[in-house]
Amino acid sequence: MQIDDCWQAPHRGPNNEPIADPEKYVTSHQSILGLPKICTHPTVAIIIRFPSGIKHLSNQIHALGLKLGIYSDAGTYTCGKRFGSLGYEINDAQAYADWGVDYLKYDNCYNEGLSGTPSISATRYRTMRNALNDTGRPIVYSLCQWGEDQVWNWGATIANSWRISGDIYDNFDRPDDRCPCPDSSVPCPLAGFHCSVMNILEKAAGLGQKAGPGGWNDLDMLEVGNGGMSYDEYVTHFSMWALVKSPLILGNDVTKMSPETKSIISNKEVIAINQDAEHSAGYRVWKKPTPNGRQGNLQLWKSYLSHGEFVLAFINASPQQIGSYVISLSEFFIDEGQWPMSRTWTVKDLWNSTGATSIRQVHNAHNNQIPITMSSDYKDLQLIVNNIPSNGIKLLKLTEQQAEKTDDRRDRTRVPISWLYLLKVGIDGYMLCLVSYSNVPLAFY
Repeated sequence: MQIDDCWQAPHRGPNNEPIADPEKYVTSHQSILGLPKICTHPTVAIIIRFPSGIKHLSNQIHALGLKLGIYSDAGTYTCGKRFGSLGYEINDAQAYADWGVDYLKYDNCYNEGLSGTPSISATRYRTMRNALNDTGRPIVYSLCQWGEDQVWNWGATIANSWRISGDIYDNFDRPDDRCPCPDSSVPCPLAGFHCSVMNILEKAAGLGQKAGPGGWNDLDMLEVGNGGMSYDEYVTHFSMWALVKSPLILGNDVTKMSPETKSIISNKEVIAINQDAEHSAGYRVWKKPTPNGRQGNLQLWKSYLSHGEFVLAFINASPQQIGSYVISLSEFFIDEGQWPMSRTWTVKDLWNSTGATSIRQVHNAHNNQIPITMSSDYKDLQLIVNNIPSNGIKLLKLTEQQAEKTDDRRDRTRVPISWLYLLKVGIDGYMLCLVSYSNVPLAFY
């Protein structure tokens, strides 16, 4: 459970400690004790309840088997103009630890100009990292730095996740001048807000190599169920956030979910992709124009899972449904070389219980798990995906059938190795160092 902005009282305590706002009742168009209306709803009466403080709430949440997240800002004020943590990092970190907080979202508003270069921003965020570590309590540290100052290049040295863009909003692909930067290829001077799902995904396309176990690109919260997109668009949204291993933070009202919304956010096999921490984030293999010059584009993404499984995501980012599309698996398996061609695989559509996938001339399947055998003609191997809706996705898991698997040692030794060298460490110690350009995990025997 994440408590976002505006949980704070108007002012710090007598020893500059952070304190929570006690119970208040706010009528329409009023603010709390002079606080700005950004922390209140403009038309609806609000009751804010922290009468017993955050520690009491934390105990209740932990008793339910849940974790507690809290919000602060690496500035003099939060974005809602409550007190920020800049200059008070030690006080605040210790308070969070004493309260039993498990997660800190750390924002970027009112930063007193301490941004503009990676070094300046990293120093500001590192101060809170050090303060959290000094408490001795494990607290997940999430930078809400909006992708400024190329945070993906230094975020992993400081935090567990880092935002790569301005704030998301509930739209699939609408351009908005308030989110002016189209991708992450050049420094973004103004991250903005009102960034669509596809705008943020475009920024994530080249950043998979920056993420890994312990530190992940954060594509912002999920909009699933908020009403601004179609069912198929929400499925694409949730699937891709899972594939690139962004934190899956629900941004909808969980007390008022439709069955459709619940079915999307509770798909266990899609969540399992996100939670498989042995491999890096998924990445884009290619982006191509739609057939016949129609509006939009098609995208092929790939991810690795434990035990040698693969995930293939095919996005139809266009206004028209696609009846069928042929994917060359030589492109999908470009990093694996020749070995997949002789194996038997099960292909499972993770969103469709009546899968519609086939290999080359094999008939279209009528069940959800389709055994396929790679032919010896590797260059011509093709995967046919059918009935991809507008702005929809085909999310397929490829699992090698156990009966056909050969010795895993032979599989792994086929991975191309760039360098293998011995490093001397200290006086008597040595380290064997392997550097590989492959995304396939390596093993020594």
